[in-house]
Amino acid sequence: MLGWHALVLSSLALLSVTREVDAHQITEVRLGCLFPHQPRKFGRFAAVVMAVQEINSSPELLRGITLRLAARDSACDAVYALYGAHQLAESSFSGSGVDAIIGAACSSASIAAADFLKLDHIPLVSPSSTSAALSDGVAYPYFARTAPSDAWQSFALADLVEHLLGVQRVATVNSEDSYGSVGMLEFLREAERRNLNVRSSTTFANGQVDFSSNVKALQKSTALVVVLFCQAADAKRFIKAVQTTLQNIAYVGSESVTSAVSSMITNSKQEAGR
Repeated sequence: MLGWHALVLSSLALLSVTREVDAHQITEVRLGCLFPHQPRKFGRFAAVVMAVQEINSSPELLRGITLRLAARDSACDAVYALYGAHQLAESSFSGSGVDAIIGAACSSASIAAADFLKLDHIPLVSPSSTSAALSDGVAYPYFARTAPSDAWQSFALADLVEHLLGVQRVATVNSEDSYGSVGMLEFLREAERRNLNVRSSTTFANGQVDFSSNVKALQKSTALVVVLFCQAADAKRFIKAVQTTLQNIAYVGSESVTSAVSSMITNSKQEAGR
């Protein structure tokens, strides 16, 4: 829980820098929260609410300053996030708008929100948007994050393929959102530098259920290791689709893929056997 306290406080620190606000001269800070509101993804929003409540009740953390909170649903979607960011910036708190926003959870949502919020000089701080595209300080000058860029994750995946697995032939599959496409682009650059043989590269849309073209590409490639970069829900559907045709595939993936595989193994003895 302390991590969420730090996230909230870091948004205030960014606010003081970007707007040159003197903390000794303010008594209230209006925060926005831009996270998915679906039941399975409600934890981040709940954690921010609890952190704000505990900070407000502490006599030590923000003396004389009260935090107020408004929330909108990002749905891990660029369009939803843009709409939510607009509402928070322009119409929340009876039209006063927010001073800073915590979110979004997904990179595509953060990119859309950050691109809009820079017009009003409103800081956006994310705990989990890791796309390397967001490292561009010129394009997103008011964005910050507490998670590392996917550029480092892509480097680690290439290292894993080359040194731990010791293979030279791989296939790559990624989602077409910013998280998947930019993350895979970083991996492909690293793979080229290491002279890894990428036999095929295919993509799919978020929420896609028909992966027949991807499966055919994997069959044709003859690669036994697949590097997968996508959100957890997409990873589950993709892996299950591939397993109906190809049984001996080893997956190397981003942290979302790892989370998906762990969930599949935990919830199914049959998947654990595979």
